[in-house]
Amino acid sequence: MSNSILLYHGRDGTLYVIDPDTLPHSDDLSPLNYIVLAVINAGYDGVHVDEKRLANGRNFQALNINPETIEGRLLSDLNGVPEEDLPTPQSVVNKIRVMYEQCSL
Repeated sequence: MSNSILLYHGRDGTLYVIDPDTLPHSDDLSPLNYIVLAVINAGYDGVHVDEKRLANGRNFQALNINPETIEGRLLSDLNGVPEEDLPTPQSVVNKIRVMYEQCSL
């Protein structure tokens, strides 16, 4: 158990109490992170990343997905996919664009 505790108030209104030592640590971005960044850079609002530097020098990242949006539902589905089976970031952005175009017809 860590000697500190992380309190995170998610965008969904939930208060999360987390032991920072229980969080997985990596110095590299995961393939899902690259997809999330591509979706955010494409201007879609259904996903947000909050980041905070912890006392131990590591960064805490919280992925917030709005399931009421196309991109939120798609990213939520991708969250459980093994990394080696994830699509490319650009193909996800293209799929989101096409799905929004179909909704506006």
